Amino acid sequence: MAARTFLGTVRLALLLAVLVFVALGAWLDRRRSTDWDDTLRVTVYPVPAVTTGAGASCNASVDAVDFDNAASFLAQEAAAYGVSLEEPVRFRVSHAAHGPPPALPTDPGPLSIALWSLRLRYWAWRVAADDPLANPDVQVFAVYQEGDGRRAAPVAVPRVLLVDSDGRAASRVVEALADAGLEVRHSPTVALADEMIENWPPQVVVISGRHDVGGAGGRLRALRLPVVLLTDADEDAVGTWGPRVVRLQSSPGPEAILSALRDLGIVTNS
Repeated sequence: MAARTFLGTVRLALLLAVLVFVALGAWLDRRRSTDWDDTLRVTVYPVPAVTTGAGASCNASVDAVDFDNAASFLAQEAAAYGVSLEEPVRFRVSHAAHGPPPALPTDPGPLSIALWSLRLRYWAWRVAADDPLANPDVQVFAVYQEGDGRRAAPVAVPRVLLVDSDGRAASRVVEALADAGLEVRHSPTVALADEMIENWPPQVVVISGRHDVGGAGGRLRALRLPVVLLTDADEDAVGTWGPRVVRLQSSPGPEAILSALRDLGIVTNS
């Protein structure tokens, strides 16, 4: 009986040690990735779902240049939120992951998910240990599947482009609109929004009153999209945005913006 009690105590101590180690690691990762005192090193590991065919060829050809647009976008967003780093995120690509990560349990439960999480962390640690690159701050594992030759069906999710130079205010609006089932992107300036629409055309634009709505946004105006203007601008400036404009005074909350989008027919849920 004493031996069993001793072994039970040892097992409990080992379990607590593992939990403390995982919790401490998660806390340190969070601190390192959110203090923004230096460039975050993000290593993308293309993971081969198949070893032959187009999927394997695509996996082998992935390079850091493929993530230049993502780095530029993150730099723009970081600047809008007050991050002073010129290069807040640096992407690197490593092919050190030679196989897929541990599969999710077929019958998930609290214990099986916890064990899978530990196996996944150990697998990620092994990949980083075998990687000739310096240890990253963030690991991204991208699994490339071979396509079946068919195009994916479009997802009918309304796109909202929010233009606001105040990053904190924009984050609250983005969260509320995303919770309402909308696909939202944020631009800190109207000029940058003009560039974004080339690759990401929205269905509606929400523009903060912190911007000059009377003399900017030539490409946006040409689209004649529904617009929500958070401004006290005069009627002449508002009228240049087209026939479907909802104007809100001062600085409305996310609910007022959602109500305006419902009036425009963009949001249909209650």
